[in-house]
Amino acid sequence: MIKIIYKQDPLSEDKTIEHAETLGQWLTSKYDHMPEHVRIFHTTSNMDHAEISFANEVTPKNAYELKQLDFLPGTFIVIENPKGMDPITLAWIVVASIVMGVAVALLMPVPSITQTNQNNNQSSSANNELSNRENKTRVNGRIADIYGAAHDTPDLITVPY
Repeated sequence: MIKIIYKQDPLSEDKTIEHAETLGQWLTSKYDHMPEHVRIFHTTSNMDHAEISFANEVTPKNAYELKQLDFLPGTFIVIENPKGMDPITLAWIVVASIVMGVAVALLMPVPSITQTNQNNNQSSSANNELSNRENKTRVNGRIADIYGAAHDTPDLITVPY
């Protein structure tokens, strides 16, 4: 009779100690077929806290290796690793993210581009703007270069209104 330490979570301290005639008998009573997410470790001692390492791993890859495990005496540690997400949950997450993306795209206010273009359009020439200057931005326009004691208003000394 062998001792089997079964852990559903490799990081938790919760474990179940069971006894069986062979490991193959215990695995067939627990699972329909050998799952990929189960790892099996073996130690010859009978302790409840056995060492888990790659050197002690005896996870079978085929039916022949599973039959060979029935001849090993000692303690087996069976650990279920996380299985990951099932495809249905993954599909729901994808659908929800697409719906949220479409909702954000449709419900976000879009700035009016035509109004901002009208503010930047200047129909007059640079020569006509030499007098009666205003406090406004002139995209690709002239830059005032004031020398001397002239009475001039600096460009954009405050925020345009």
